[in-house]
Amino acid sequence: METSKKDLDSLWRKLIPLRNYEEDSHLAFTGFDGFVDKIQRVVAKKKGNNATYFDSLGEFTDHLGSMRVGGGDIETSTTKIRIGGDAPILSNTLGSLGIQTHCLGAMGHPALHPVFMKMHKLCEITSVMDPGENQILEFNDAKIVLSDQAMFNNYDWEYIKTHTEVFDQLKRVVKKAELFALVDWARLPFASSIWRGFLEDMIKATGKKDALFFFHIGDPYKIPRKKIGQMVELIDEFAAFGKVTVSLNQQEASKLWLVLNGYEPTQDQTKVKIPAMSEMARFIFRVFDIDAVIVRSRETTFVAYDEGIIEVSGSKVETPKVLMGGGDNFNAGYCLGLLEGMNRRQCALLGTAASGAFIQNGYSPCIEDVIEYLKTWADEKKAAHKQHIN
Repeated sequence: METSKKDLDSLWRKLIPLRNYEEDSHLAFTGFDGFVDKIQRVVAKKKGNNATYFDSLGEFTDHLGSMRVGGGDIETSTTKIRIGGDAPILSNTLGSLGIQTHCLGAMGHPALHPVFMKMHKLCEITSVMDPGENQILEFNDAKIVLSDQAMFNNYDWEYIKTHTEVFDQLKRVVKKAELFALVDWARLPFASSIWRGFLEDMIKATGKKDALFFFHIGDPYKIPRKKIGQMVELIDEFAAFGKVTVSLNQQEASKLWLVLNGYEPTQDQTKVKIPAMSEMARFIFRVFDIDAVIVRSRETTFVAYDEGIIEVSGSKVETPKVLMGGGDNFNAGYCLGLLEGMNRRQCALLGTAASGAFIQNGYSPCIEDVIEYLKTWADEKKAAHKQHIN
């Protein structure tokens, strides 16, 4: 179903009462990762202090190919240091959108890392360890993430429980929170331990019912098939305590589809017929026993659920300010829709608008930013319709 001007106008009008975030009573919990992102460009040529950079990933990989014999040096230039990790970014954007959040993860311990001190004032932070580090090589068409995750090698639920003051505080948060976003499973070696402990010691122990659960798995390329299957079963268990949504980007969905069909996640995809995004969404949804599965790309989002599938086509951002973080901002917009009781199409549109506003502006959007993005998108639909008629 084509996104219509009527859909977009209806949605931005729904958001107007949410402009005053101080009055919002929602509380969300996010966990459990945390990274410091160093955004870098790769130097192609340099004359004095003037550098030119590789524009495309293809240009850079060609350059790497020329270094096959003997190797060589790669110079990078750091353009920005920012909040990283799915949970902190999601929490920060939810805060910008007016949702009080409690983020538990790896953001510096015993002292908070300075980059996380810039998070939105509606975000309450509890950190139990130092963050990982991402070196992000950014090109105009793609990115490469070099991720140091060694600090997470002993990060499991038992480790979190050793912080008794955190454990007691977490129970109080869980009792009040409406939505729980458990994210970045693939990058935390003991994420299943943490999610299992959270389910047993928090959700079950506090008698939580009718909650909203939102999961982002991440890229499972390095995870054994058996462990991925166990993760699917674990997520299904949360459905006894509320509505469960799983969110995947197209690449993540392709690798999960491979595993669920008996392949390794590292399988050469040119030798396997990967189905269209809509079919992947349907298939993955049928494997889970949950409320909905999201599969999205930069252009299109599919939401599979019991009654079928929803398709939302986005508005292309011609001059993006950032290339990384759009997925977390999509998830934040979708979560806001869930908290506000919107239907799945509206949630997907809201996620698309939040992601688009982030990519367009280069910062986590507030409600006003999302409203303006939706209005512009609606105007584009109107202009396209007039052009079609003429």
